[in-house]
Amino acid sequence: MKIPLFLLIGIILSMFFACQDEKTDVPIKKAIYTNIDREHYHETDSLFFGLKNLLDSPAFFYVCSGYPKPIPEIEKLEKNIWLIERSPLCNDFSSYCCGEFIKTGTIGDAITLEGLEPGTYRLKFTFSVYNSESQLINYESRSTNFFIE
Repeated sequence: MKIPLFLLIGIILSMFFACQDEKTDVPIKKAIYTNIDREHYHETDSLFFGLKNLLDSPAFFYVCSGYPKPIPEIEKLEKNIWLIERSPLCNDFSSYCCGEFIKTGTIGDAITLEGLEPGTYRLKFTFSVYNSESQLINYESRSTNFFIE
């Protein structure tokens, strides 16, 4: 079966332009992303997390007891409401504002889950960032849910 050359060229060109029109690039939302290493834990486990700053500017966090990285609050889901289950306890001597989380920076760390009862949890980080009017505003980043069995 012979296919006319102009028809074959037309098919190839239409396939090429169809691929060019297809939008495969997904825009990245400007945010601070919080990732955790898995979904299921036991009370004796450590949870490893990573933060990635994809905002247009640095983010600032409260330095708790001299620890140079942001420390999360742990929220627990109780009757469809997220409640703060654990907050960092900071001393006044070496706690201060502010540590800087640089633009496009990453931070990795771990926390222990000791003392947490079985249930659904997530991490919450609080930062200060500059808005478009150059004013510092609060910004929160939360992890996906995780479960303690």
